[in-house]
Formats: sequence, structure tokens, C-alpha cells
Amino acid sequence: MGRSVAAFTMAMLLAVTTALGGGVLDQSQEQTSGGAAVHADNTLGQTFKPSITQQLDHVDLLVSDGFGSPNYASNVAIVETIGGVPSGGVLGDVDVASWTVGWNSVDFLGENLVLTAETLYGIVVSNDDPDFQTAPTWTWSVEWHNDPYTRGAFWSKKPFVGWQLLDPNDETPDSDAAFRTYMVPEPLSVSLLGIGACLGLLRRRRR
Repeated sequence: MGRSVAAFTMAMLLAVTTALGGGVLDQSQEQTSGGAAVHADNTLGQTFKPSITQQLDHVDLLVSDGFGSPNYASNVAIVETIGGVPSGGVLGDVDVASWTVGWNSVDFLGENLVLTAETLYGIVVSNDDPDFQTAPTWTWSVEWHNDPYTRGAFWSKKPFVGWQLLDPNDETPDSDAAFRTYMVPEPLSVSLLGIGACLGLLRRRRR
């Protein structure tokens, strides 16, 4: 009986760990009412504050169509902020070969990037299209909504202008991109979740 319980417990722990292997959701803003274009003359940045100190697993961005299809190469970077602006040093970045309409995941596990709780960072999305015409880097858009996220803001960077708050309707102080950040779950949290699940199932079996 003891061996079967131990085996059952280990199996449940493995199942919970596997289920959380894609990271746990930390910060998000999923509302949308428009899109902001990304191209050589317009880089976008969404600032955010993680709630825990942990390694960044991946970032999701909600993408909409530009011209024909948003199947264009870009770069997504996590940067430090200076005075609230996503203009600091690059902590890690990932090249994205193509996008699809809808939610897109950008994997940052390979960057081994540990973020500090309650510290403001930026997700910066850039595109190297030099003339707005050369495939596969035509313009495409990141979805946004009017200021629903209180732990950051949406920024736009243009040549000779620099970073400015993105205010598409000139009606709100700022807006926010549609994004999600996922952190690698802490081993202790995974273990506690697994133990709780095991105990619950064992109680059911005894009944």
C-alpha cells in the first residue's frame, strides 16, 4: 500500500509540474479596441511590473493584420526602463520570423532572464522594414485598449521624436497593449500544488 501511495504521489507531482511547464500567468491585459502599427519608423513598447521575482518563461502579444497578412519578421526585447520609459538596456531579446493574426507566444526561456518583483520593465517590439514595402517585413499591428492596465503603459518610438505615450484617440492619458507575461513556476509552489492535488485525490479514493 505504501509503495502504491508513493508512486501515485510522484505521478501526480509529475503531472502538475508538466502542466505548469509552460509558465504561470503573471501580468496581462487582454482588452482591445484598435491596433498600433509596427514598422521601421514606429517601434512599440509596453511597460509592466512582475508580481514575483522569477525567470521569464514567455510573452504573448495580440497581433492584427497590417497589409495582407502580419507574417513579418520582427524582434521582441525585454528592456530596463528609465523614468518609466522603455529606453533602458536590453536584458534579453528574441527574433520572431513571422506572426499570425491573434495571440502569438514569444519564448524567452533561452534568455535565462530573471525579473525582479515590482520593478518596471518594457516589452519592446521592433521591425526593420526600411521602405515599408520589402517582404517579409511589411507593417503589422499590436492590439491595444484605452488604459485598462495600471502597472504600465503603451509607448511608441519614432525617428527624431523618441519615446512617447501612445494615445491613439487623444482622449486618455495613455493606452495599453494586449499582452501576457508568464513566469517559470517556483519549485516550492509546484510541490505544494502537487501535494494538495495528491491529498485531494487520495481522500476521494478512500471514500
